[in-house]
Amino acid sequence: MTERTKKCRAKRRFFHIVSILLAYGPILGYLIAGFTVSDNSGKITLTICSVVGIVIALINLLAKYHIRSTIWIILLGIYMVMQDIQTLIIITAITTILDEFIFTPLYHKYRELTVINKEIDRR
Repeated sequence: MTERTKKCRAKRRFFHIVSILLAYGPILGYLIAGFTVSDNSGKITLTICSVVGIVIALINLLAKYHIRSTIWIILLGIYMVMQDIQTLIIITAITTILDEFIFTPLYHKYRELTVINKEIDRR
Protein backbone atom coordinates (compact mmCIF):
# COMPACT_ATOMS: atom_id res chain seq x y z
CA MET A 1 0.00 0.00 0.00
CA THR A 2 1.43 3.34 -1.04
CA GLU A 3 1.55 6.51 1.03
CA ARG A 4 -1.11 8.12 -1.13
CA THR A 5 -3.52 5.25 -0.46
CA LYS A 6 -2.85 5.47 3.27
CA LYS A 7 -3.48 9.23 3.28
CA CYS A 8 -6.72 8.84 1.31
CA ARG A 9 -7.88 6.11 3.67
CA ALA A 10 -7.06 8.24 6.73
CA LYS A 11 -8.90 11.25 5.30
CA ARG A 12 -11.86 9.06 4.37
CA ARG A 13 -12.11 7.76 7.95
CA PHE A 14 -11.69 11.26 9.40
CA PHE A 15 -14.46 12.79 7.28
CA HIS A 16 -16.75 9.83 7.98
CA ILE A 17 -16.28 10.18 11.75
CA VAL A 18 -16.82 13.96 11.59
CA SER A 19 -19.96 13.42 9.51
CA ILE A 20 -21.38 11.01 12.08
CA LEU A 21 -20.49 13.31 14.97
CA LEU A 22 -22.12 16.30 13.26
CA ALA A 23 -25.26 14.32 12.55
CA TYR A 24 -25.76 12.72 15.94
CA GLY A 25 -23.56 14.60 18.44
CA PRO A 26 -25.87 17.49 19.35
CA ILE A 27 -28.87 15.18 19.63
CA LEU A 28 -27.03 12.78 21.93
CA GLY A 29 -25.92 15.66 24.15
CA TYR A 30 -29.45 16.98 24.54
CA LEU A 31 -30.82 13.46 24.94
CA ILE A 32 -28.54 12.91 27.92
CA ALA A 33 -29.52 16.32 29.29
CA GLY A 34 -33.20 15.42 28.81
CA PHE A 35 -32.79 12.22 30.81
CA THR A 36 -31.12 14.10 33.66
CA VAL A 37 -33.71 16.89 34.02
CA SER A 38 -36.95 15.01 33.35
CA ASP A 39 -39.34 13.10 35.56
CA ASN A 40 -40.45 9.50 34.96
CA SER A 41 -42.98 10.32 32.23
CA GLY A 42 -40.34 12.36 30.41
CA LYS A 43 -37.88 9.51 30.64
CA ILE A 44 -40.47 7.14 29.17
CA THR A 45 -41.09 9.56 26.30
CA LEU A 46 -37.39 9.91 25.60
CA THR A 47 -36.91 6.15 25.79
CA ILE A 48 -39.68 5.50 23.27
CA CYS A 49 -38.33 8.15 20.88
CA SER A 50 -34.81 6.78 21.31
CA VAL A 51 -35.92 3.22 20.56
CA VAL A 52 -37.75 4.38 17.43
CA GLY A 53 -34.66 6.36 16.42
CA ILE A 54 -32.39 3.34 16.98
CA VAL A 55 -34.70 1.11 14.92
CA ILE A 56 -34.67 3.61 12.06
CA ALA A 57 -30.89 3.94 12.36
CA LEU A 58 -30.54 0.15 12.14
CA ILE A 59 -32.76 0.10 9.06
CA ASN A 60 -30.52 2.81 7.62
CA LEU A 61 -27.44 0.70 8.24
CA LEU A 62 -28.88 -2.58 6.99
CA ALA A 63 -30.57 -1.16 3.90
CA LYS A 64 -27.80 1.40 3.29
CA TYR A 65 -30.21 4.33 3.28
CA HIS A 66 -29.30 7.82 4.40
CA ILE A 67 -32.49 8.89 6.17
CA ARG A 68 -32.22 11.90 8.47
CA SER A 69 -35.60 11.37 10.12
CA THR A 70 -33.89 9.60 13.02
CA ILE A 71 -32.58 12.91 14.26
CA TRP A 72 -35.94 14.65 13.99
CA ILE A 73 -37.87 11.87 15.78
CA ILE A 74 -35.51 12.04 18.74
CA LEU A 75 -35.70 15.85 18.55
CA LEU A 76 -39.48 15.60 18.92
CA GLY A 77 -39.04 13.48 22.06
CA ILE A 78 -36.57 15.96 23.51
CA TYR A 79 -39.01 18.80 22.79
CA MET A 80 -41.77 16.99 24.66
CA VAL A 81 -39.54 16.82 27.73
CA MET A 82 -37.51 20.03 27.71
CA GLN A 83 -39.86 22.48 25.90
CA ASP A 84 -37.10 25.05 25.23
CA ILE A 85 -34.97 23.65 22.45
CA GLN A 86 -34.57 26.52 20.01
CA THR A 87 -30.79 26.36 20.33
CA LEU A 88 -30.84 22.62 19.65
CA ILE A 89 -32.90 23.13 16.50
CA ILE A 90 -30.48 25.80 15.29
CA ILE A 91 -27.44 23.64 16.11
CA THR A 92 -29.01 20.61 14.41
CA ALA A 93 -29.84 22.63 11.32
CA ILE A 94 -26.30 24.05 11.09
CA THR A 95 -24.62 20.69 11.63
CA THR A 96 -26.94 19.00 9.12
CA ILE A 97 -26.09 21.62 6.50
CA LEU A 98 -22.36 21.31 7.22
CA ASP A 99 -22.58 17.55 7.03
CA GLU A 100 -24.63 17.41 3.84
CA PHE A 101 -22.71 20.03 1.88
CA ILE A 102 -19.13 19.76 3.16
CA PHE A 103 -18.21 16.61 5.06
CA THR A 104 -20.30 13.95 3.29
CA PRO A 105 -19.08 15.02 -0.18
CA LEU A 106 -15.49 15.02 1.09
CA TYR A 107 -16.03 11.54 2.53
CA HIS A 108 -17.36 10.30 -0.82
CA LYS A 109 -14.46 11.91 -2.66
CA TYR A 110 -11.83 10.23 -0.49
CA ARG A 111 -13.70 6.93 -0.55
CA GLU A 112 -13.53 6.96 -4.34
CA LEU A 113 -9.87 8.01 -4.28
CA THR A 114 -9.10 5.14 -1.92
CA VAL A 115 -10.72 2.65 -4.32
CA ILE A 116 -8.84 4.13 -7.27
CA ASN A 117 -5.53 4.07 -5.41
CA LYS A 118 -6.08 0.45 -4.36
CA GLU A 119 -6.55 -0.48 -8.01
CA ILE A 120 -3.38 1.38 -8.92
CA ASP A 121 -1.51 -0.37 -6.09
CA ARG A 122 -2.55 -3.78 -7.41
CA ARG A 123 -0.89 -3.05 -10.74
